[in-house]
Amino acid sequence: DASIQPAHTFGTPGEQYFIQEWNSGQLRLAKVTSPGGTPTWTDRGSVTVNAFNSTISLPGIPQLGSGNTIDAGDTRLLNAVYRNGSLWTTHHVVAAAGAKIEVAWYSIDPLSKTTMMQGRIGDSSRWYAYPSIAVNQDNDVAVGFSGSSATQYASAYYTMRKSSDTSGTMQTVSLLKSGEAPYYKSFAGSDNRWGDYSATCVDPADNVSFWTLQEYADNTVLGRSMWGTWWGRFRAASINAPTGLTATPASSTG
Repeated sequence: DASIQPAHTFGTPGEQYFIQEWNSGQLRLAKVTSPGGTPTWTDRGSVTVNAFNSTISLPGIPQLGSGNTIDAGDTRLLNAVYRNGSLWTTHHVVAAAGAKIEVAWYSIDPLSKTTMMQGRIGDSSRWYAYPSIAVNQDNDVAVGFSGSSATQYASAYYTMRKSSDTSGTMQTVSLLKSGEAPYYKSFAGSDNRWGDYSATCVDPADNVSFWTLQEYADNTVLGRSMWGTWWGRFRAASINAPTGLTATPASSTG
């Protein structure tokens, strides 16, 4: 997909980075600089990552209580963050075994165009999709996303990694908000649209804690499906993974 993500930039690197999915196992990097106040676009070329099937039509995500699968869209990158010399980005892809969809994430050195770290967030039965990623001042990383299966309504999840965790790993996935009903909204089209309502960011008050905003399947109203959004705040505790996560629900909207 040709969608380009501008990196949310911390600090003053002197250039603004952009990244996009390019093809299977390749991301494309670019930057904008302003010498003399004139913006200049530079295509930096491709970055090799672990192989994935680049596609505009991912398989539908199963859900409890309905044969209507949830539209997973395509494999475009969904957001990017540049901090402390690393460019972080994420999307969802078909799992290596080919049975489910899972979250893929990457840490890239934009100067050398090398992949410093990468990993997948998957589950033995649950499908994960529509992620967002954030990085705090300590290089801890948080990812929020949606998840469901044939035995579970579409729900909101999150995970994170401390900078000291093993390379390429995330901590145990935690539930942010359980789905409450089957979901089906086609908007007169053919897809059961699950809007990419995912955002994860660092709390500006302490530059350490994370906030995530995720979508879940809410209770029906007058027989119509509803989506809701749920906020949560969490941070790394002083103990090691996987027990070092806490979350505080903040609000819900329908």
